[in-house]
Amino acid sequence: VWQHTAILNKRYGSIPMNIGDIYTTNAGLECQVIHIAKRKKITVKFLITGTVKEVFSDNLVAGKVKDQYCPSCLGVGFDGDFDKSIVYWTKARQLWRNMMKRCYSTKDTRGYKGTVVIAPRWHNFALFLEDISTLDNFDKWLEGGDCSKTRYQLDKDLKGDGTVYSVQTCQFITEHENKSMGAVNARAWDSRYGRKPPVNRQKQN
Repeated sequence: VWQHTAILNKRYGSIPMNIGDIYTTNAGLECQVIHIAKRKKITVKFLITGTVKEVFSDNLVAGKVKDQYCPSCLGVGFDGDFDKSIVYWTKARQLWRNMMKRCYSTKDTRGYKGTVVIAPRWHNFALFLEDISTLDNFDKWLEGGDCSKTRYQLDKDLKGDGTVYSVQTCQFITEHENKSMGAVNARAWDSRYGRKPPVNRQKQN
C-alpha cells in the first residue's frame, strides 16, 4: 500500500497525492484521501457525512466525486446507494422528490411544510425505493400512469394520522379515494382548528 505517489493524469499531468490530502468537489464538499491502492483508484472520506468510497483519481482531481449521503434534495433528502437495475427507480424517484417538495419546499404554497414530515428512513431514497414495493397496492401504482383510467397515489392518511410519511403509515390508493380523503381531512382541520389546513388537496402519484 502506497502512502504517497504521483498520479499520472492525461489532463493534469503528474500529480503528487498523499494520504491526508484534502480535495474539494464541484459541489463544494471536502473529502480526504485515506488510502491509495492503485495509481487510478483512491479511497476518500467525506468530511461532513463520513462517507467512505473508492474513486478514480481523474475524477477526484476534476472534482467529479459525489457523496451519495449528503443531503441534495431540499437540504433533507439524499440518494444513498440505490440499485439502478430496479426498472421502476426513475418513477419512484419522481414520487420521492414530489413527496420531499410537498413537505419541505418553501416555494410550494399548497404543500405540507410545517404540518407533515417524512420519516428519517425515507430521507434516504435507496431505502424509500426498497420499502415502497412492500406497500399495499404497489403493483397497481406501478402498472398505472397518466393514461391509466385508474391512477394510484401515495397516501399517508388512512393508516396514520396524516402527519407522517413512512413505511408504517403509507399505502397506494386510487386518485378518487385520495381526493375524497383530502376533503374529509380539510373538514376535520376546519372543525378542530377553526381554519383550513395549508395543504394541497391532491397527493402524490
